[in-house]
Amino acid sequence: MTYVDINFYRKNKHKYQLDSNEEFLKWYLTSLDGSFNSDYKFSIRDYEELINLLTQWYQQRYTDYMLEPYDYNPMGERLSHVKDISKELDISQFLSRLVDRSYRLLWLLDCDYGWAGLRIYDKRESWKSYSINFEPSTGNIIFSDVPDFVGLSLEEALQSLKNVTILDCSELESVVKKHEFDVELRHRLLQLTAVKILYSGSKPSLGYKRAKKFIEDMNQELGLSLSTDEIDEIYEEYQKELEIFNSNPARYYRQYVKRLR
Repeated sequence: MTYVDINFYRKNKHKYQLDSNEEFLKWYLTSLDGSFNSDYKFSIRDYEELINLLTQWYQQRYTDYMLEPYDYNPMGERLSHVKDISKELDISQFLSRLVDRSYRLLWLLDCDYGWAGLRIYDKRESWKSYSINFEPSTGNIIFSDVPDFVGLSLEEALQSLKNVTILDCSELESVVKKHEFDVELRHRLLQLTAVKILYSGSKPSLGYKRAKKFIEDMNQELGLSLSTDEIDEIYEEYQKELEIFNSNPARYYRQYVKRLR
């Protein structure tokens, strides 16, 4: 490991350690504004456990040998016969094992809408209400006392009622807001997982390749839109330092020692 590699790991801000990530905590505590979280059962420790499990899974899914096979030639024929099982270790396999370990963590990745039914109340007559039944995984309404709602999403139904003052839509609003929070939370946790995978490689190039694979897989297998911008920026900075080191090692050592003082 070169001084450049050591400096790469030294710069790790450990943002995936959520209890010390001020940006995440500020967003998290602000978002939990009391409008939907009265029975919210997750903790920061749960989120960190999910990040750790995903990181471990991806270290198995994409081994060092798979990512850079030519670096392992001294191992000879033993590694040349290693089977590529990355396609078998997809997200569905991870989720099935997550059920065995902690079904609660599965909810963090599913981001469904919770219970399949809710009610809208008439403020003028407290006994009068309208039921809405929806598909938990999509939020699409499959039955309602208001026929026009069938086929709409919960978000569309809420939008159509925004100017209706005689109805109490608090249950509908709560379900929609909780789902929006869950989706944003999942996005943030998976982006931080990519950062942890980046820094969990035995060398920077391996961590970067594995983190890129993680984001590609999540986008493809879960239909997400995770970005590689953060890990790209971190790795590009490392590559620039590596270029300086390769062109003038003595100069780099002097700068490196100076930074440590």
